[in-house]
Amino acid sequence: MSKQMKMINRVFFLMITLAALSFLLGQVARQHAATAAPDIPAAPPHAPIWSAPQLVSLEAQSAVEPKVAANRQSGSRDVLVAFNQRFGAGGNNDPYYTRSTNNGQTWTVPAPIHNSPTMASNSVEVDVVFSGNGVAHAVWVENRALAYAPENRWPTNNTSNLPTLISNPVIPPGAAAPLLVATGESILDVIWSEGDGVNPNIYHARSTNGGSSWPIKGIIRSTPPESRVPSLAVSPTDDNRLYAVWEEQVAGAVVTSTAVIMFAQGTVSGSSVSWSNPIVISTNAGDNVAFEQPEIIANSQGLHVTYSYHDLVNEVQLVYYTKCGSGCTQPTGWSGLTNIGGQFVKVNGVLPFYVISNMVTYGYCTQVYYHGVKQDLLQENEQVWGVNNCDNWSGGGIDEVTDPVTTRAVNPNMVVGDGGWIYMVYSQVIASDLLQTYFISSQDDATIIIPFTGALLPIIFRN
Repeated sequence: MSKQMKMINRVFFLMITLAALSFLLGQVARQHAATAAPDIPAAPPHAPIWSAPQLVSLEAQSAVEPKVAANRQSGSRDVLVAFNQRFGAGGNNDPYYTRSTNNGQTWTVPAPIHNSPTMASNSVEVDVVFSGNGVAHAVWVENRALAYAPENRWPTNNTSNLPTLISNPVIPPGAAAPLLVATGESILDVIWSEGDGVNPNIYHARSTNGGSSWPIKGIIRSTPPESRVPSLAVSPTDDNRLYAVWEEQVAGAVVTSTAVIMFAQGTVSGSSVSWSNPIVISTNAGDNVAFEQPEIIANSQGLHVTYSYHDLVNEVQLVYYTKCGSGCTQPTGWSGLTNIGGQFVKVNGVLPFYVISNMVTYGYCTQVYYHGVKQDLLQENEQVWGVNNCDNWSGGGIDEVTDPVTTRAVNPNMVVGDGGWIYMVYSQVIASDLLQTYFISSQDDATIIIPFTGALLPIIFRN
């Protein structure tokens, strides 16, 4: 054998040895971290190693439906958490926020995004996002209207510093469930459901100047059955390609809460958006089944949708997943349904009524977290669960973020930040009229191991 071949073999052997050593060290570090934080149960191999939870809302005031946003500018450690601050039992709600500039180590005192007159109006369902230039934006439902304001106008009010009303229906039920998406430095898209004296339909609006105006506005779905809880994603390769999913009541169903998951694709051209004919991407629901609470994300692998399967007779639910790589405007473009949660879960029936999943792309893995009560547990407390596709969903284990013996936790919401960080917020139920917002985080500070089959050679990428 030539000296050159011997050198090549030695280098190849060294690469395999270093790769295997890196993998083993990563597993040891993960096991050590899990041991060091006994309040956080052990996790599947590709689940984040979550930090200890921090209270970020006001201790004496109820904070519901938290959302988290991260500034993705290079080197930024800016994280923002928003929630609906409730003043008194059944009293006035206002959107509040708290901010950290050090990846969640310390937080500002919660402050209002909008101040509404006590008991005169109600501000709920806030959502927040950072645009590419590091500016934070918020939308919320103000009475029946859909309101918007960038951070340099916070706090807005109903007299001298009015928020922008993207939509202002006069007759109930009005706007509901807004979701805000930022693309680049200046594009903002918002999707919501709205009814002006009729069953709600799905609407979309776009701003191309950072929220200064919203000239692109229209309806995605207009149909007699009720359409609700929409989600929106923007193509990672084309700012003018939009993807929407929502929950839609089945017309003529014996049980009025029976619903399916719908999908439509939008193409922005000038000052308008053309939407494809909506299609059903869940199976058709029977009279005792509802598919609910969808969420969609888009990444280099295609479109990913999660939603809950709800057995209306036994009141148990599953977390389902489907994906599409191409031909997504046709039902045949979507994969078969996958039960990624692997277990039936239920909820207490209030705060909230549904199993709600949240999904992000973290590194090379799709992470999905949700809340629910496992059927065989004696504690009637929802807990936060997590699965990911790199570990074959629930087949590789289920991440148990909270302990149902001591904590009732609902509504997890996640975002990925710069530098390998992932952040989560969730609500901890203290009493029926007191919910608090908690924050946890994780950083993949070494490597991500790509699942492989065949040759025993892990491919290691640095984040």
